[in-house]
Amino acid sequence: MLTRLTTFGFVLLAAVAACAQPSNDDCVNAIGYTCGQMILVDLSDATIAPTEPAPACARPGAMLSGAVWYRFRANSGSIRLSTCASDGGDAVMTLYGSRCNSLFPLACNEDDCGLLPEFCFSNLFVGNTYYIQIAAHAGSEGLYVLDSDCNCVSGACCFTDGSCEVISPAHCATKGGAYAGDSVSCGGANCDIGACCLHDGSCVFREPLECENEDGVFQGRGSDCFEVACPQPPDNDACIGAIGLTCGMPIQVDLAEYTLNGGPIFICGSEDDRAAWFRFTAAGDSARISTCATPGLVDTTLSLWTACTALRDCDEDAGDLNDVVCPPQRSLLCATGLLPGTEYFVRVGMHDALSTSSLVTVQLDCECPVGACCFRDGRCELRARVDCPLDPNGPYLSYQGDGSVCADCPAHDNDACADALFLNCGESAIAHMDLAQREFDDPLGACVDAGFVGSLWYRFLAEDTSAVVTLCGDQPRSAEVSAYRGVCGALQPLRCARLDCDSGTSLCLPALELGEIVYLQVTVNDDAARQDYTLTIACPCDVGACCLPDGSCVEAVTRPRCEEPNSLSGVWGGPQSQCSAATCGNYPDDCASAIFCDVIPAHFVNTTAFATSDNVPSGCGVGVISPGVWYSVLGDGGEMTVSTCHPASDIDTRISVYCGDCDALTCIASNDDSTTGGAACDLRGQRRLSMVSFCTQFGAEYYAMVHGVGGTGRFELTVTGGVSCAGSATLCEPVGACCLGGTCELTTQAGCGLLGGVFAGVGTACGERWPSADGFIGSPAPFIDISSTGTLITAISSADDAGVVIPIGFSFTFYNQPFVNIGVSSNGYMSFGTDLDDASNDTIPNSTRTPDGFIAPLWDDLSARDAFAGIYREVRGVAPDRQLIVQWNKLPQAADEGNLNAAMTFEAILYESDSSIEFRYLQLATPSSPTDWTIGIESPDGVEGVAIAQSALQVGLAWRLEQPLSEDPCEDAQPCEDIDGNGFVDLADLAAILARFGSREGDPQYDARADFNHDGFVNLADLAGLLAHFGVACP
Repeated sequence: MLTRLTTFGFVLLAAVAACAQPSNDDCVNAIGYTCGQMILVDLSDATIAPTEPAPACARPGAMLSGAVWYRFRANSGSIRLSTCASDGGDAVMTLYGSRCNSLFPLACNEDDCGLLPEFCFSNLFVGNTYYIQIAAHAGSEGLYVLDSDCNCVSGACCFTDGSCEVISPAHCATKGGAYAGDSVSCGGANCDIGACCLHDGSCVFREPLECENEDGVFQGRGSDCFEVACPQPPDNDACIGAIGLTCGMPIQVDLAEYTLNGGPIFICGSEDDRAAWFRFTAAGDSARISTCATPGLVDTTLSLWTACTALRDCDEDAGDLNDVVCPPQRSLLCATGLLPGTEYFVRVGMHDALSTSSLVTVQLDCECPVGACCFRDGRCELRARVDCPLDPNGPYLSYQGDGSVCADCPAHDNDACADALFLNCGESAIAHMDLAQREFDDPLGACVDAGFVGSLWYRFLAEDTSAVVTLCGDQPRSAEVSAYRGVCGALQPLRCARLDCDSGTSLCLPALELGEIVYLQVTVNDDAARQDYTLTIACPCDVGACCLPDGSCVEAVTRPRCEEPNSLSGVWGGPQSQCSAATCGNYPDDCASAIFCDVIPAHFVNTTAFATSDNVPSGCGVGVISPGVWYSVLGDGGEMTVSTCHPASDIDTRISVYCGDCDALTCIASNDDSTTGGAACDLRGQRRLSMVSFCTQFGAEYYAMVHGVGGTGRFELTVTGGVSCAGSATLCEPVGACCLGGTCELTTQAGCGLLGGVFAGVGTACGERWPSADGFIGSPAPFIDISSTGTLITAISSADDAGVVIPIGFSFTFYNQPFVNIGVSSNGYMSFGTDLDDASNDTIPNSTRTPDGFIAPLWDDLSARDAFAGIYREVRGVAPDRQLIVQWNKLPQAADEGNLNAAMTFEAILYESDSSIEFRYLQLATPSSPTDWTIGIESPDGVEGVAIAQSALQVGLAWRLEQPLSEDPCEDAQPCEDIDGNGFVDLADLAAILARFGSREGDPQYDARADFNHDGFVNLADLAGLLAHFGVACP
């Protein structure tokens, strides 16, 4: 039996039957629950005690039959509780805080999903205990499902009736409310919302201010979008609803009624705010569409489409043209090349911000008229009005009207700056100065006489960062040319000059900005100068310094004017060169007056035009048939290169290099048409320029003569060095001992000066080098295999009993004699003599048989004819620590030719630093007798030698012979602080060391001649040495 009780304004049903109540029938007995669980809730026998709190959100008059309780400890700041997964039922759910004797509701829901409750609460305190009450409506007792999420968001949801509920955003949308934001309470939400009709006809729920901000119309508080009929935009708001246009019949539309939702935006200018669509079928191959007849101030856009998404043409402000064809900010399109019978679409847009009206008149004309478009330079073309924009600084002078012809254009007159004739770079114009007048606003340039009688104006577009202007008249008279930048009425002067053809002068305009307009004013100062002048503009400025035969120089001359025999007959210095940097008058005509290259790399532009015939020795490669110009340079001990393969060279050149005394020159190298310089050595499409490289003796002076092939003219020359040389240099000058702070080096007197040393005299030696009395010393050492890195000596590889002389790559002393070349034999030895094919090895020493002066790591009758055999050479390291390695690779004895298993691999190494000799072995065969091989060295006279027994050879064992230095003349030598080499330690040397004081080796200002103690620094020790010897004469 059930008893009806009334509590808190609604009905409670209390069970009085003796049914078994659930254990969690009240708050005190709440069952523990964990967030994230899904459990079954049995409300079949639940009751509600009079003391239980009543659910605050239950429907008024609802009858609740029973409730069960759960409790949980919050592990996050929010929770979503849901019974939506239940199979039917009608219940209400409440979340409480505090304790069972003082509960207060936090959240409550009854019918969030049908008749089942669900809510999200996001103000939990982690660690606190909360209580859940689930109550069933009468007749809905049974099983329910309780589910939860440990994190959720919720906030105030405002409904059209002004009510509010804290629920999740999704539930707010489902219930048709407006979500006020996460964690916003109903007290903090403004639920004054209603239907908002937007411009495109759609409806949304908004607050009044939000609706206004979205350009909508608020329909009142509590209004419902399902009950409000919002105004809809016209059908042609979209391309699909485009209205037809008829030729000659304007249509007026109110664009205030349109949106941007009907198609693509305007992309030919700034984006517009609204647009209407129209269509037409082309009657011919052209049409004109315009908004020019629009009244009031309306900023329009126009675009033409072949389909709703295929743009063909567009215009924004053709009405801004400087005439009255179309008012400002109106649009005009002239479409040509249309296909008759094809449908096209027109989009008419509007910018709201610049418009005071929204009424737009659209007009279609079935053909686009053209007329005479007159250019400022006198040209004319038939164009549509829209394609002939009038701009004071533009190329167009006037539009003569629709249907006009070019004969209607006014006569050309460039007397005024505004009418300046336009020229492109590379073009010329005839300046008819006999008709030139003086305008009241003509500027007075720096080169213009105050009483000038007339001027003509020209302008050009800067296509480069410089330009050159030339002016040539029929008579030997001159006119002034002034250049300006800016706009007419506000011109800024650039440069000016008095120009005429006879002087060869030009006006060079440097530092131009790409794309800027430059104005030229051609002025005559009196009537006598009135004639026709040819004005030419070229980009870039191709003028430069011109060296004349008398040694003088003229600035800013074109190359033809400088070099033509009937003009200046000079030497042109190159584009934009200046007289201040030219070497005018310095045409060294013989070896004795050669220009010295004191800095490497060196660069010169010169001519052979003023040179005379040279007396040089014959037989130096290329013949000398034209006069030459001379240069000299000190060798750096490496490879140096002299080249005319440069853009300024304009004659077929030859280069001859010599050394020695100018009265007894020795040929070193020469070249006519370079085969190594590539296309840079081409002259007018043919290989005619020269490049020669040669190994140099450190400190020796070399002379390079540049001469032509049957002619004279200009050349551009470079001298470079600093490259190691694989070959050996000819000893051009005698050497002697150079004392360098206790060390000694053999070099020339000039070379010793470059090193900052004290020269002991020609013929002096840095001691003597003889083979050590200890002989060859053996020690373990790895084999240095150069078969993949070295150079194959092809002359003796694949051969038998053959020999060839190769450069050592440095100076090597053998029995106290210096050598730069050595012969290599295929039979396992090297020799400083001429016998290189001896297959019968001798004992050491043997003065009665050749070869003499040999170095033999394994001399025997060997064969290099097998495909697997080869002899290689390689120079490693840098001066003065280079090594020459010669490797006999996989050579068998002649009797075992073809047998790879009997092949031997060994090498000899010559050391530059101390002239030591070393033998190393990688693979050895078994000798046929105890004296089968000869190993060791023999002196050049065959009297002395050092031998190694063949039984001592082992793979992995190196045999080294030292040649120690004795009697060093520099042991007691004192440095002389004569930096400038004048023979005295004086004030000039003091100034030189102070200028370099504090520098170290590698710094730009470092000079080895000022580093007297050769410690790599110019410091107090060097200064003290100079002061100690101040006033002393040097040896």
